[in-house]
Parts: sequence; C-alpha cells; structure tokens
Amino acid sequence: MSKKLKFNFKNIINLKPFDENEDNSRDDFTGSKTRSFFIYLAFFCSIAGISAVFIYPMTKAPIILISLGCASSAILSGIEWHLGYKSKALNKLFEATVLLVLLILVRLFTW
Repeated sequence: MSKKLKFNFKNIINLKPFDENEDNSRDDFTGSKTRSFFIYLAFFCSIAGISAVFIYPMTKAPIILISLGCASSAILSGIEWHLGYKSKALNKLFEATVLLVLLILVRLFTW
C-alpha cells in the first residue's frame, strides 16, 4: 500500500515541496513533547548559528550551532517518517538540506 507523494515546484519557496494535506488530516502527533523539543532545538540553534556568524565570524560556533539545528531537523524527520507522516518527513529533510547548504556557505565565507 504505497501512496504517491506529490511534489510541487511552486512550494519550494515555502520550504514545503511535498503536499502535506493527507498528513494533516490525521495529525495526532502535533502535541508531542518530543516533536516540540526538536522543533525548538532546530529553530534556536539555526537562529543562534546565523547570529553567531555576525558576532563571532572567525570561530567555530556558527558551524556547530547550524550543525545542531540541521541534526535535530533530520532526527525529527526520521521520527515523522516512522510514524507514517511521509510528506512531512520529506519536507523536513528538504529543510535540513537547505540548512546544510547554508552551513557550507557560512563555512566558505567565514574562513
């Protein structure tokens, strides 16, 4: 029983290229403390990493913080994939890929 995942190029700007309508209809994982923890961890580490680029440009702090944000986003996508939220998991992996590209750009321009 495999369903077809719908990819939409117009939603790439929103960082959600896969349609989450089917996942949202059965969203019983929304109030989970684990999910909330990884969402907040990814958000704060990413924002702190981007801020650290401007405050401490020659240290390794930006790279470590953005890496933690990317890792927590990837862990969250693994949790969502195993719970059956395939589209949400693929969108999280897309976000993690964007964070990795950001990490590479930070690494190139700070050294």
